[in-house]
Amino acid sequence: VSSILKNKEETVLNAWHYRKKIIDEYLQYISFKRNTDKVFVWIDEHDECFVSKLEELDINDEGYMDFVRALKEKKTMVRKLVERADVLVERSHSFAPLIKDTCNRLDSGFNDFFQKIMRINNKEEIDKEAGRKSDSSLEEKLEQQELNEGKRKAAKQRELIFNELLNTERAYVDSLSKCIQHYLGEMKQHPEEVPEFLRNKESILFLNIEEIHNFHKNLFLKDLERYEDSPEDVGHCFVTWAKQFHIYYVEYCKNNETCIKLLTQYRGPYFETIQHKYQIDTINSYLIKPVQRITKYELLLQRLMSCCEESKGEVKEGYDLMCSVPKKANDAMHLSYLEELEVCIYILSKIVY
Repeated sequence: VSSILKNKEETVLNAWHYRKKIIDEYLQYISFKRNTDKVFVWIDEHDECFVSKLEELDINDEGYMDFVRALKEKKTMVRKLVERADVLVERSHSFAPLIKDTCNRLDSGFNDFFQKIMRINNKEEIDKEAGRKSDSSLEEKLEQQELNEGKRKAAKQRELIFNELLNTERAYVDSLSKCIQHYLGEMKQHPEEVPEFLRNKESILFLNIEEIHNFHKNLFLKDLERYEDSPEDVGHCFVTWAKQFHIYYVEYCKNNETCIKLLTQYRGPYFETIQHKYQIDTINSYLIKPVQRITKYELLLQRLMSCCEESKGEVKEGYDLMCSVPKKANDAMHLSYLEELEVCIYILSKIVY
């Protein structure tokens, strides 16, 4: 009984796998045919009437270039479909005859259409890549079009990245301003309201945030705005102010941990009261912004490098600079730990001896 059941199970499984194979291959054929139909529809839309109009268009005309671009895309699509058909037929596909017939019609139909274009351009040579006739001036135009299109996309991308850099820089300066004006301002203007635990600890909490704010508001932001028309050169701005970035941010990042520790230890409502009074963000979110800003510079400059060619060197220098700031801060922080450790060891040695 067990053997009979096992044989039946194998029979059912074999039948299932066979049916599944047929279904999968049918879906492959449908997908292939759907893509070939798209090409046929495009050819029908660009019939004799449309093709004849090309004779009246200048080679630099936008309508001509749109057609050239579309023709290039369809040519690539046909080549890939033919290659795909060859693979499926070689694998003894269940629908190989239909695929082969569809492929032949596609190849023939597109080739006929392409010949019409060649006759209009009136310049023919053998297309070595596709094995079809093509127009040399058309191919050159296609290549030039692709090159120009790539340059336009890169320029647009640079513009978008720079706008993000500039807009976030303005927002960053505004955030620092609110932090200084409201949180630090309240502590300085009304010292009697500051809790005992926080008194005379402004330098620990805010570190050199005022210097950072002044640097960005009065120097860096103004310099950054000068590169609005040439975002690919913005790396020079970072290189110019490299010294200031190292001085201000290494100091801030190195001591930020002490600031966070102090805020964590304080449990009172003092800062929440200021927050609700001025309808601003939490003090923690403001005090972490300088650290986050350095990371943001890294990301933006890295993205900018990917779409810059001629000015990539300076953008890379700016990127390396932003990467070096956190590293130097960490090194300085570890050094301070070692110095504290040496002091502790010295004190302990005095006690022991």
